[in-house]
Amino acid sequence: MKDLFSEGGGGSFIPPNMPARLHATGEKPHSNGQNERASGDVRSKHGCTLKEYSEEKNLPMDFLRGLGLRDVTYFEKSAIRIPYPDEEGQEAAVRFRVSLDGSEKFRWRSGNQPLPYGLRLLEEARAVGFVVLVEGESDCHTLWFYEIPALGIPGASNWRDGWAAHLDGIEKIYAVIEPDQGGETLREKLTGCEVIRERLHLLELGEHKDPSALHLANPGRFKEWFGIALEDAKPWVELERAEARATSQEAWEHCSELAKAPNILERFAAELAQSGVAGEVIPFRFVHGKFRRSLSNRAF
Repeated sequence: MKDLFSEGGGGSFIPPNMPARLHATGEKPHSNGQNERASGDVRSKHGCTLKEYSEEKNLPMDFLRGLGLRDVTYFEKSAIRIPYPDEEGQEAAVRFRVSLDGSEKFRWRSGNQPLPYGLRLLEEARAVGFVVLVEGESDCHTLWFYEIPALGIPGASNWRDGWAAHLDGIEKIYAVIEPDQGGETLREKLTGCEVIRERLHLLELGEHKDPSALHLANPGRFKEWFGIALEDAKPWVELERAEARATSQEAWEHCSELAKAPNILERFAAELAQSGVAGEVIPFRFVHGKFRRSLSNRAF
């Protein structure tokens, strides 16, 4: 897995003689919705190097370089160039990490559109029978480091149902649901996608926000802990049925007393009168009586 994005392996598709530094004239910013507030000022206030990212995520620099990540200069600030190969290994897009924190962490290369990260590795996911969907690149880097197949969604709100076609032939699809608004957004989008919902398993990591946080908490036990999370992940269709049963039970508890009342018609008439509705009781009694007679005459 570690060689699939390396130069010469069809992944990064960066020519060996390409300069390491990119300049503003060659790489322009592109807002993808996550950075709309910065649309009037494209300059990051921070900057980010591969060494800093490696230390922040506790991942070896050589491993990250093998995935095609490179230090570049982006609008006079340090940044990390992250190539997005397609399933054939051709570079389809580039995203820049311009900061380790804050609201302005990423920029797309001008003209590029968001797409899933890690398409080149999906054949391996098909071979092992599952893939883990995560938000962004860093969780992919962590999972790939442990040789776990993963696909990154570059921002929960960016999911497109058309991307589900990339997941054809993969038996189980695990989705890490982060405990924030982004996680809730991703949950809604994925569970609403008809193509994958039957194969979808929701994965939660307890006190740890995402795979990267789990790795940072205890690298030595990551595989054990993540394996337990995979085993505990529930199929979405089962969760949906359980939620439907819970909703039905809650509704019944709220109305069971009224539903079982022998004088439900009189109580309804009293409620109408109390609410100030006049002249509706007799027509309702007529319709209600006709409905009951219709039921009694029907053969079941």
